[in-house]
Amino acid sequence: MLLKPPVSNMTEQFMRYGGLMASKYTFPAPDPSVKTEDTVTDDGTKVRIYTPDGYTGGKPVCMYYHGGGWAMGDVNGDDPFSRAISKAGGIVVVSVEYGLALDNKHPGLMNECYKALVWALANSKRLNTAEGRYLTAGVSAGGQLAFATALRGQDEKSGELVGVVGIIPATVHPDGVPEALRTSYTSMEEHDQHTINTSGAMRDFWAAFGAPPTDIYGSPLLHPGIKNLKKVYMAIAGQDTLKDDGMLMKRMLDDAQ
Repeated sequence: MLLKPPVSNMTEQFMRYGGLMASKYTFPAPDPSVKTEDTVTDDGTKVRIYTPDGYTGGKPVCMYYHGGGWAMGDVNGDDPFSRAISKAGGIVVVSVEYGLALDNKHPGLMNECYKALVWALANSKRLNTAEGRYLTAGVSAGGQLAFATALRGQDEKSGELVGVVGIIPATVHPDGVPEALRTSYTSMEEHDQHTINTSGAMRDFWAAFGAPPTDIYGSPLLHPGIKNLKKVYMAIAGQDTLKDDGMLMKRMLDDAQ
């Protein structure tokens, strides 16, 4: 099953895909060793706070942004990722239920994600996290939001960034790839039919998101500040349309060292 534009149809397609998976496989229950609390920020954004058993405090807060092409998904869908990061890292994770495109287009969507970070930093005592220290994480479109929020946090001097985790991240608009890197940006077409996330779907997601191709937060690969991202963990999928987003980001990070 492949996602096919427009965005207005892809949500239903993805739900059918989820139903098909649920009919074929048994998924484990949420890990009970990680406790959760649903709340809202001062700006009204819903967030879910994950705290692992035995947590004693004093560690950086992790801001997590779910995937779904900026137009689908929610904190429930990415709940396993948030729990895994919280448990494995022994840290508090704040998963952000940002408003989706088309209703929450650029720059509103990224602004909301950044404001959630500001809220978390201002509430370090409530969260029992290290004051002023944070990392960001996300999958796919959420990976783009993780990089964008981290870079904006650095630009606006919002605390100390300790790292970024990008899982199959979107890092650059297909029309914003620098000329010098274009010959290395082939996976969008090469793997068009290899995963649920087709090239057509990805382009429609970008259109729904609304960030201009050369916006340095929308396309964090283009941000000059990536040289200051000292700790970055990325995982990519070799047969995915976003493979080269991750590979090019790694090249840029390596060249900046």
